[in-house]
Amino acid sequence: MNRFNVRIVDSASFDLPQQVSQNIATTEVTARLVDGGNLPSWLSINPATKSFEAKAVPDGGLPLEVVLNYGNEQVMMVISERTEN
Repeated sequence: MNRFNVRIVDSASFDLPQQVSQNIATTEVTARLVDGGNLPSWLSINPATKSFEAKAVPDGGLPLEVVLNYGNEQVMMVISERTEN
């Protein structure tokens, strides 16, 4: 399974990995936590825009490991907090 890292700050919209976005035009994409649970209420996936939306990430909400499923493929994403330099 391929693995991607994404870093966000508090609220953000971010694109799905290119490997996934180029394939979802013809197949459904779903996202779940690594343990099989649903995404937290502050994180949603929008297949139409090929992106995630994170709103008001709670303290301790990151990092978060998410598995994207599309067709017969799976991709793991680690969503973590971006620190300012």
